[in-house]
Amino acid sequence: MDTGVLELVQKILWATGFIAVGGTLALVFVLMFAPSLFGAKAIQKQLQAMGEQLEHIERLLEKTTASTEAKSRDDTKR
Repeated sequence: MDTGVLELVQKILWATGFIAVGGTLALVFVLMFAPSLFGAKAIQKQLQAMGEQLEHIERLLEKTTASTEAKSRDDTKR
């Protein structure tokens, strides 16, 4: 075989090796960190739902406080 062809094949194999190593590292990264990333999204949704529930409870407490204060004012007037 010609020396130029051997060098070309060697360069192709060298580049293919780098691509294979890079792909393997990318796959390992995805397999390691994907569960934590998806878990973070689920936790964020749960925290957002809890925040909405807390806001709802706060509104209910404000209504209860207002009605209790109104009743106590009415009772003191009598």
